Amino acid sequence: MTATRRGAGRTADVAPSRGQGSRTVDALRPGAAAPGNGTEPRAKDGTRRPPDAKGRAARRRREPAPGAASGAGGLDPRLQARRHQVARQEGRRRLRLVAAATLAATLAIVVIAAANSSLLDVEQVTVAGAFRADPQQVAMATDLQTGQPLVKVQPAAVAAAVERVPWVDTARVHRGWQGTVTVTITERRAVVAMPTGPRFALVDPTGRQLEIVDTPPEGLLVLGGLEASGVPGQLVPADALPAVASLERLSPEIAALTTGLSVEGGQVFLQLGSTGQAEIGDDRDLDAKMVALETVLARVDLACVSVIDVRVPSAPTVRRAEPGGGQLAAPGAKSEEPLANAGGC
Repeated sequence: MTATRRGAGRTADVAPSRGQGSRTVDALRPGAAAPGNGTEPRAKDGTRRPPDAKGRAARRRREPAPGAASGAGGLDPRLQARRHQVARQEGRRRLRLVAAATLAATLAIVVIAAANSSLLDVEQVTVAGAFRADPQQVAMATDLQTGQPLVKVQPAAVAAAVERVPWVDTARVHRGWQGTVTVTITERRAVVAMPTGPRFALVDPTGRQLEIVDTPPEGLLVLGGLEASGVPGQLVPADALPAVASLERLSPEIAALTTGLSVEGGQVFLQLGSTGQAEIGDDRDLDAKMVALETVLARVDLACVSVIDVRVPSAPTVRRAEPGGGQLAAPGAKSEEPLANAGGC
């Protein structure tokens, strides 16, 4: 009985450590290890880690972090490829710049060489638009020489030189790469002739002397009372400028009656054929004076008219010659009798 109890006691003592029942009990005890593992990993604070936590930690130590450099030289392959691409693009850009600079320098050398060669020289100077002006004089005024490089021809300077020719008003200069320089001019217009010794100077509306002739052209009025210098290109005396300006204001009706003009004491007179004279005065209010003169010519009996005075355009007067040599005033002059009451001449 004693042995049996001892054996039973041993059996009771050993069985819990080897039997299924002991494992079940141990798994249910607090702090026991999970079934199937000898020892479970635990954190330093005693808490239990997941079964694969240790393996993941080891793998994180072995694997590079996301975005970390890798590959040859410690660079990410994509970053390395991008750097290579940028370097190639920069190289191509530098190559294009070098090629462009070389081409520009080559072209500049070619242009300079061609411009200074006989291929682009002045071969001929032609003049267009010259009727009264002498084409040879215009060509000489350009001061261009055969064989001169075209690139050294300055059109503005040449045009300014040509416009100093008396008959030339404006000039345009065109360079043709065939070696021809074309000068196109517009000419001035003569409106009056002025005595200069035994000859006459043709004068334009600005008072510039254009040409010296023996006889004025038909239909061109002669300005008397003053003389011109007789030097083409120069201006007439300042006293003659109001008379020249008056001619530009003449209407066709007055121009048809005007046979000449003169300057006396600074006053301008128009010779109206057999009708008499029109006293214009200075060059102020010329348009109003021409209107007043037209009105008098249209409304007044012009028989025996000596002078039509329009120096004051708002009050023109007419003086007539009487048989005894006296003069009568026409309407328009203050305290004068109307012309209709003055009888004939």
